[in-house]
Order: sequence, then structure tokens, then C-alpha cells
Amino acid sequence: MELEIRVAQRTAELTELNKHLLISLDEIEKKQQKLLEQSQLLDLAHDTILTKDINSSVITFWNKGGEKMYGWTKAEAIGKVSHKLFKTHFPQPLSEIKAQVLKSGYWEGELIHSDKNGTSVTVSSRWVLQKDESGKPVKILEMNNDITQQKQKETDLKNSEIKFRSLTECLPIGVFLTDKEGKIIYVNPYYQNFSGLTIAEMTGQNWLDFIHADDREKILKEWLMILNNSPTDFCELDFCHEVRYFHQDNQIHYARIHLAPMFIEQEKMSGYIGIVEDITEIRAVEQMKKDFISIASHELRTPLTAINGALGLLAGKVYDNNPDKRSQMINIAAAQTARLVRLVNDILALQKLESGNTILVKQSCDAAELIIDSVNLMQPEAEKNHINFNINPVSIKIWVNPDAIIQTLTNLLSNAIKFSAPYTTITVSNILVDSQENQAQIFAHLTNNSLLNVLCPPYVMFQVQDQGEGIPADKLETIFGWFQQVDSSDSRAKGGTGLGLSICRNIIQQHEGQIWAESKLGQGSTFFFTLPLRENHNEDT
Repeated sequence: MELEIRVAQRTAELTELNKHLLISLDEIEKKQQKLLEQSQLLDLAHDTILTKDINSSVITFWNKGGEKMYGWTKAEAIGKVSHKLFKTHFPQPLSEIKAQVLKSGYWEGELIHSDKNGTSVTVSSRWVLQKDESGKPVKILEMNNDITQQKQKETDLKNSEIKFRSLTECLPIGVFLTDKEGKIIYVNPYYQNFSGLTIAEMTGQNWLDFIHADDREKILKEWLMILNNSPTDFCELDFCHEVRYFHQDNQIHYARIHLAPMFIEQEKMSGYIGIVEDITEIRAVEQMKKDFISIASHELRTPLTAINGALGLLAGKVYDNNPDKRSQMINIAAAQTARLVRLVNDILALQKLESGNTILVKQSCDAAELIIDSVNLMQPEAEKNHINFNINPVSIKIWVNPDAIIQTLTNLLSNAIKFSAPYTTITVSNILVDSQENQAQIFAHLTNNSLLNVLCPPYVMFQVQDQGEGIPADKLETIFGWFQQVDSSDSRAKGGTGLGLSICRNIIQQHEGQIWAESKLGQGSTFFFTLPLRENHNEDT
């Protein structure tokens, strides 16, 4: 009976033990199944996932993502030391990375690996510490994402940006970039100078903010209209307008602005690029051309009308029986023809001077001889008008084109004769200005002291002084322009073309000198011009 009891107990114990064994086997089977499923899931990942021993860094798990990324199979990778297999370039010592993983359980950074073929692979790597059931660190789970192409794009973009900035920083034209909302993110130095603002002051502002307020609404409407009806292909978007820009110096600048979409990748628009061309001077030149054509047409039409009228009367035999009137018509036609020839010659001479096509060959000359020669040329005209010359020439060697300087002096003398009353005197002189002190003494008696900032001794200063009616203060500068005359009707009556002083200014400028006038109404005018000394120039210039 006791034996049966023991057998029953033993059988019950064995049954219970077997039950526990079956449960353990089932749990093991489930864990293996779970591990298998996890392994299969890891194999589906495109990234490389591996585990390695915490101490030796020997690879203990390798997924299919690793095979695709690096080229090594499971059999080739497992058992190898990871950093030796990959020939890893670490951003910091490996010991420091492991220490951080042990401390925080995690590390993330960029690593440079080599694949099976030796090709460099840049990866974004994340390391996670793995522990056993007792909490002891045993492995590191490493996940690597291939960012080689991304890094290459970043490098290419950076290089492209460097090239773009290098190019735009040297361009003599304004360039700005905006985001998709039109806010400025970059401006080149030329555009900063054009606007008078720094890059810090402009960044974040809308590109429309820098257009003159009176033009802004119109430009905004046209810009919004283009955006609302923009073509399917943004590359076809074309926006070009002439606008007024408001400079910080309170001056109005005119600009031609082009705006086009900017793309980083194929069809991904990131903003706009704008090009601003300063056309202030161009507009001024165009206006000058229009003014010149208008004035020249008027000036040429006047003698042509007189010639045509006189010849018409002669051709119509109106004065065939009146010899005196016929002679008068012939004289009018001849005088106006002569005036027309002078006008055309002056226009051609001035055009050549201003275009730079005329090269003035310079040589050593005596300033006194140039004055004497010029006065001798104008002596008959002076006697005809009962004008006296008073000359005080000083012999000084200068480096000039003698014909051009004589032309300048005769133009000034001709003007002085035209606008001087009979029996008055025209004084012609020159003086050496050889020091700052000497210059200051001379200019103490003159009105135009601003020239002290541009004139640098030594030089020779010429003066042609008349006793005529004088020139209003507001005309003293404008008279050197094309067809600018104090009294055009009086000038025409005396045979003037309105171009003589423009020719004088161009000649003196080509000699690196200055020319200006001073006057008092009712007391006469004095024209001054300066020329360099011989020793300031080399023989071969």
C-alpha cells in the first residue's frame, strides 16, 4: 500500500514536471518564432541593421539591407569586426562613442564606410545598447541609413551657391533672391549700393518694398496678375518692367527689373531671382538725345528756312526789277549758308570730341605764344567791332595740343567780342599756379572756391575777361552744354551756334584741365581754364 502511494506521488511529480517542460518548450518555440519574425522584418528594411558584441565589435546579426548596401552576405559579414570590415572613418574616437552608448544607451552620427568594392558610403548611423535579462550590456544594435546621394547633393548645392555668390558679387548689376512669398533672402553688393541699404536691412523685406511708392501699386497688380494666370510651366514666367527706385539718399533711380522663378530640383520652385539694372544714366542720355534732336532740328531749320525763302523769292523773279532787294536776298542766303556750315562743323567737331575718336597729339608749347597767335587771329574781328585787346602773356612751357588750345582761346575771344559793347577792352592773360599757398591767394578773389578741391598745383591758368553785359549766376554752368546760350536770339544775330563753349569744355577736359566762368551782371564776364605743365608729363604720352 505504501509503495502504491509512492508510485502515485512520483507519477504526479513526473506529470507536473512534464507539464512544465511542455510549457517551457512552447515558450521557447514562441520566442524562436518571434525572433524569426523579427529577423524577417529586419530583412525587409532597406537600411542596414546589425548587432555586434559590446566589447569586440564582432558582428552577430546582419540583415538583407546590409547585403544590398554593402555587398557582403550574412556568411561574409557575421563574425567580422564591424569597423574593420567597413574601414570606418569615425567623427570621434571609437572609445568615446562606446562610452557614450554605455552611459546613455544611444549614439547617433555620420560615418564614412567602404563597401565590398571599396566605394565610399556615407551613412547616418544610430547605435542602441542591448542588455541581457540580468541587465548586463552585451550588444550594440547598429542601424545605418545610406545618405551618400543626399550628402553629394548638399555638397553640389553648396558648391553651386559658392559659385553663384562669387559670380553675383562681381556683377555690375543688381541681383536679389526671394522665397516663394517674395521676401528677400539674398542681395549682391551692387544691389546694396543701388538701394543704399545693407543686406541686413533688406533681408526679410518684400522685393516690392524698394520700388517707389507711386509705382508700387501698379507693379503689384501686374505681378499678381502674372502669378494668378501663370503658365503651367513656371519657366515661361516672364516679368520685366522699368520702375523708379527710392534710394536712401532721397534720390530717384530708374531701374529695369527682371523676375523669374528659381528651382532647386526639377519642378520644385523655391523662390524667385531678380535682376535690377540701373538705367538712370541711360534714361538721362536718351533724354539728352531727344533734346539734342529737338534743338538741333530747330537750329538747323532756322537758317534753312531763311535760305529757302531768299532763294524762293529769287527763283520766282520777284525782285528782278529791284537790284537792291535781289542783292539783299543773295546776301541773306549767303550769310545763312555760312551759318549753317559753321553749325554743322561745330556739331561734327563736338561729336568727335565726345565720342573719343579724336586723339589730341600733345607737345611742349609756350603759353605766351598761344595767346599771341589767338589774339592775332581774332584781331580783324575785334577791329570790325571796335574792340581793344589787352594781353599780358607769361612765357610758361605747357604740354598741350596747340591747335586745340588756339581753338579754345579763339572761341572764348569770339564770344567776348560778340557780347561786348564797342570801344570796350578784352583782357587776355595767363598765370603760373605753383603752390597751394599761391592757389589759395588767387582763389580768394574768385567765387568758385569749390575748384580748390580738384585743382592740384602746379598748372597754368588762362583768363579771358570782357566788359560785356555779364551772365546770370544760374547760367554759369549750363552755358557749357550743347546749344546753351544766355540769349539765343542775340547769339543768332551775331552768328553764334551755341556749341562753342561745349567744344572748349571737351578740349580742356581732354587736357585734364578745368574750365569755368565768373560774372557780374552789367560788369562783364571772365572765363578761366587750366592746363598742365610740361614736367607733369612724359615725352611719350
